[in-house]
Amino acid sequence: MKDLSGLHAIRWRSVFMWLLPILFFAYQFTFRLWLGLVKTDVMKQFSIDATGFGLLSSIYYYGYAGMQIPVGLLIARKGPGFALLAMAWLCGIGGLIFSYTNNYTLALLGRFFIGTGSAVGFLATCAVISLFFPKKDYARMVGLSFALGFCGAIFGGGPLSSLITKYSGQTVGVALSFGACLIGTFGYIFLRKPPRQTEDQPNTLNTNSSTTSVQLKSEDFWKLLSCKWIWMIGAVNLLLVGVMEGLVDAWGPDFLVQAYHYSNSEAAYLVSYIFFGLIMGGPLLTSFSKKFNTYTLIGLCGLGIFLFLTAVLTGIITNTLLLSALFLIIGVMCCYQALIFASIPQWVSARYLGVATAFLNCLNMAGGLFFHTLIGLTTDFFWAGELSATGAKVYDLTAYRYGLGLIPLSALVGTVIIFFVGYRLKKMTLPLISENR
Repeated sequence: MKDLSGLHAIRWRSVFMWLLPILFFAYQFTFRLWLGLVKTDVMKQFSIDATGFGLLSSIYYYGYAGMQIPVGLLIARKGPGFALLAMAWLCGIGGLIFSYTNNYTLALLGRFFIGTGSAVGFLATCAVISLFFPKKDYARMVGLSFALGFCGAIFGGGPLSSLITKYSGQTVGVALSFGACLIGTFGYIFLRKPPRQTEDQPNTLNTNSSTTSVQLKSEDFWKLLSCKWIWMIGAVNLLLVGVMEGLVDAWGPDFLVQAYHYSNSEAAYLVSYIFFGLIMGGPLLTSFSKKFNTYTLIGLCGLGIFLFLTAVLTGIITNTLLLSALFLIIGVMCCYQALIFASIPQWVSARYLGVATAFLNCLNMAGGLFFHTLIGLTTDFFWAGELSATGAKVYDLTAYRYGLGLIPLSALVGTVIIFFVGYRLKKMTLPLISENR
């Protein structure tokens, strides 16, 4: 009986440790979406056009994507608790810089810091899962992590928009900044290493010392980077992410206002249905992956994104209820990410799990700078020449449709690639990368 109670104590401790990085993982979505909700004010404040706003949006992803492997190494050397403290505070400092500056260059720096700090959320979550949970539960916990993480994205839609309307974008930005620092401090105080490492855990970190030490060497990175199949899977991760890091982050609400004549608040709430779909999709798709081919499921998700988003952009759906349903389904399809990250232990051996996760998430987040930059440039290219009373560019529906049309087209390309990868890898022995390959 004593052993049983001890087992329950370990499990509850594992869940508590897992919830600490999940809290920041969810919170950083709110921080990320904040910029899109103050888009008009920001463009007026810094006197920038769609290309300038695209750069301001994409600079976040330069920080986020570029810091994936360095943050992964920081977690390996210092532990997820210290990494969470350092990066969450950097995120908060970036938010304060952005909130108080009237200088566009400093705004870019602040946004870059926010992206850099946010990089720790998902990686720390995966590290804690690998440390505290058995390997057989890895896929399920990753799917559940996505579901809980996207709860923060839901708050970053309609509720955050209402707060901005009531208190101003600057006030909300300052509050978000202090919140990030508080979460990082809380995580550092309570996040600890597991009491012991079980044999069936991925064991990506060495937990035999007071501070975790990295086991990977430089040749391990080259081994990962020399695998063309990992690059192709990463390319799919990037090409399918346009809904999350293009439509939802910044451009979606403005498009809905133009195309369907919703108010800003109504448009933000409608986009939030994508996040409801994301919450449902993580556990749903990872459970399906146990019975169906993972590559086929990812490909069907990409095809669904292409078809349903095309229907939204062309305006053939005019009913609000149907639009809400389409956004919900698109959100479920966007959980292809959960399938990719949950399948990493199948593609690489335990030694490479941490760096492979960081690498694939790096390419995933690089989709942000890819889509924001191209959408901004395309929207500017199709600008009809209209100016507001203050001299700011005003974009019509045609410009938005051409810009956002890059998202379903990219999803279609990603779908073709993943079906090809699935066909070829079905004939190969997994994992793709191991100590002996």
